[in-house]
Amino acid sequence: MKRIFLITGLVLAIFTLPLVSAEAPFKKDGIYVTPKIGLYTWAFNFGVNVEYAITDVIGAGGDIMMAFWSDDWGILGKISESVITPSAFVAYHFHEVIDLPAELDVFAALFLGYSIYSWDWDNGGIGDWGDSASSSLFLNPTLGARYYFTDKIAAYLNLAFAALGAYTGVGGVIGVTFAL
Repeated sequence: MKRIFLITGLVLAIFTLPLVSAEAPFKKDGIYVTPKIGLYTWAFNFGVNVEYAITDVIGAGGDIMMAFWSDDWGILGKISESVITPSAFVAYHFHEVIDLPAELDVFAALFLGYSIYSWDWDNGGIGDWGDSASSSLFLNPTLGARYYFTDKIAAYLNLAFAALGAYTGVGGVIGVTFAL
């Protein structure tokens, strides 16, 4: 019986969320904060970005993503690694040039930042085998979208193509945007 109520509630929520949508939510002087998680070809990461709407179609902001992982290689020891990627970005929002539903905000962005790589290898005194990666500048062109459920809350999806830097690859990011 509880399952029937749960399924009915979920179905009603899915079909009524579009009814509470708003008109073009990306507007000049708006501030948009997005906590997010992502998966790139080299790691699972998490972070946040903040975007300021300079005009109704151009935004700029800052972003930081972090990834931490470790592995136990038995007799060879334990390794712990991290990558922290602060960046700045500019974005163009297409809602004025493409006829889209009002609650959908599609954008392209370019991120420029610095990947800070660090690692620690506890190898039990076997020796120092050196560093195989380093910190570097990066450039990420991205395509993304926000789907607004209300004037203040949106689902966020971003597809990134890390084109330049030590951690190149393709990845996706999901999150929730809060319009302030």
